[in-house]
Amino acid sequence: MRKLILFLVALIILLIVPSYLWYKFSLKPLTKNENFISVVIPKNTSTETIINILSEKQLIKSRLAFKIYTKVHRTDKHLRAGQFSISSHWSVPEIIDHLTTGGYEGVWITLLEGWRREQYALEIAKQVNNFSITEFLNLTQDQEGYLFPETYLVPATATPQSIVNLLTKTFKDKTQDLFTQNKSGLTDQQVIIIASILERESARDSDHPIIAGILIKRLNNDWPLQADATLQYSKVDNQLKTNNYQLLTIQDWWPTPFASDKELDSPYNTYVNPGLPPTPISNPGLVTIQSVLNPQSTDYWFYLTDLQGQMHYAETLDQHNQNIAKYLK
Repeated sequence: MRKLILFLVALIILLIVPSYLWYKFSLKPLTKNENFISVVIPKNTSTETIINILSEKQLIKSRLAFKIYTKVHRTDKHLRAGQFSISSHWSVPEIIDHLTTGGYEGVWITLLEGWRREQYALEIAKQVNNFSITEFLNLTQDQEGYLFPETYLVPATATPQSIVNLLTKTFKDKTQDLFTQNKSGLTDQQVIIIASILERESARDSDHPIIAGILIKRLNNDWPLQADATLQYSKVDNQLKTNNYQLLTIQDWWPTPFASDKELDSPYNTYVNPGLPPTPISNPGLVTIQSVLNPQSTDYWFYLTDLQGQMHYAETLDQHNQNIAKYLK
């Protein structure tokens, strides 16, 4: 019995000591270099995701050791969102201390898919001190469609130029690989214009490839696009000639189009003008851009959205008119 006890004790020591040494080693700094790396932790990020971010930034030796430390010391629920400058020379306890007490919070700004740049400006101005809407709009005059919609962490005193740089750089980073592999037969600009329309025409990602296929098929067969979103854009653009855009609410930017709006005098009116509008009408998200690059081929030529947001498709004009009578009247 005594030999068995001694054997078990020895076995436990052999298991525990190496594990403890590994654990202590894994908590030490990854390098001896005092390199500071910028790390952004989004809101509502899980501990697991934070660990992945730190590992990808090459700031910790072991995901498992980091996770064990946060559990043992009960700090996993106290890791903060924000922007942090973290050194690769810091140990895990030092990193966690910084993530729970330090960092720069800034302000979080959510810019939604399908918004116009004017909507961006109004939303940013709510969060950033002394933000010049006029300067932002001047800087983005030719950037509609290329200001990537995302939730951003920015300084509370960010300048319009710094925010424009952030939005355009994010767009480039997110889409560069997509456009490098663009085999759609469309130019990059055409892709963004169609995506900007598609973002407003369809609320559900699952419908994007079908509607993208319909719009591209119309374009390739010299059909008018007849996209209501372009009427909304045209309508507001005409209103902006006489009204202060700052008086418009989020809903006002995309008003319900009426039959009479199909005659609006605007280069963006796709009921009157063939082909694509001259520029994008909104800022599309990544899924929508991907849908334009990879459209779904169908026999459909028509689509509509009912009052519940459901899409209905038709192969002929008669079928489309039946859908209008059934779902919109």
